[in-house]
Amino acid sequence: MRMLGHILWLIVSGTSLLFIASFVSVNTQTVSLSLWPFSTIITAKIWLVVLASIGFGLLAGGLVLWFASLPLQARSRRLTKKLAKADAQIDLLSEQLADTQRHPDDIATDDLAPRRLAR
Repeated sequence: MRMLGHILWLIVSGTSLLFIASFVSVNTQTVSLSLWPFSTIITAKIWLVVLASIGFGLLAGGLVLWFASLPLQARSRRLTKKLAKADAQIDLLSEQLADTQRHPDDIATDDLAPRRLAR
């Protein structure tokens, strides 16, 4: 399965690189860009403007997704710690149960009282 993923990644990457190379070689015209509050005019090749816009969009989208996932990552860490604590309690209670089953005559009456587990 991993090999299939690598092959698929190579196919997608190769196709993307061929598309980009074709786009760059065909679109060699220059374009003038200006941003409203500034008076500076920038002249660049159109392929550079388009690819820079796509790259900026991908970067901005990735940052939005990363910031959106931060609360989920924090919750995951919190639940992982809670699960580890529950596993430790299960192990402790399993040991106590095994001890009581090994020596039923040695059980004191106060050992049978329910205990409150520490949180």
